[in-house]
Amino acid sequence: METKDLFKILTQKVVHKVDIYFAHSKIDKYFKDQGFIVNEVTKSTKEGEELGVSVFKIVSGKISGGKDVTEKVVVDSRDRGKIIESIKNKPNELFHYKGPGHFTYWEEELNLYEPDQNELIQNERIRQEKIMEKKTVLFTFKINETICASIAIKDNFDLGMLASYGPLESHGLLGLVERKLDEKILLINPFWIWHENEG
Repeated sequence: METKDLFKILTQKVVHKVDIYFAHSKIDKYFKDQGFIVNEVTKSTKEGEELGVSVFKIVSGKISGGKDVTEKVVVDSRDRGKIIESIKNKPNELFHYKGPGHFTYWEEELNLYEPDQNELIQNERIRQEKIMEKKTVLFTFKINETICASIAIKDNFDLGMLASYGPLESHGLLGLVERKLDEKILLINPFWIWHENEG
């Protein structure tokens, strides 16, 4: 990806997204595993000067002198999420979804689908909770006949946003395809869950 494209992604304002869940460590690890070492993106308006990427993290800002203007964007976890969301270049690995979904809270059991499907997803959730020793929230939705399920640690949720936007229809999800629980259930390892604000 060209540096100018990175700069465009990082400086684009995304006003329609209201974060509900954000897993910094998962995003940072995936970003690093893909070979990205970018901590800062620099753009200069000086004619003929190429855009550069620096691996040194410094304070972001604009430095202007005469006709030259240099813009620097420090890349944090949310920016890395934006970049990952934009590249999505590995089929069957990265998963991106926008549409209706349902949250099943930490003290609730899933009861939206066929009993055997609910049980299979719930058993996987219990297994993961025992390993992580953390409570989880389920985010589930259907694409055609496939149920997609994300098991997300409660600690990574903005509980105020979850309560406010949980019942609403339009959500987004970015994550990794983990595995199939059966032919009709796909498990997604979530990086980022948001509500799509219509305004």
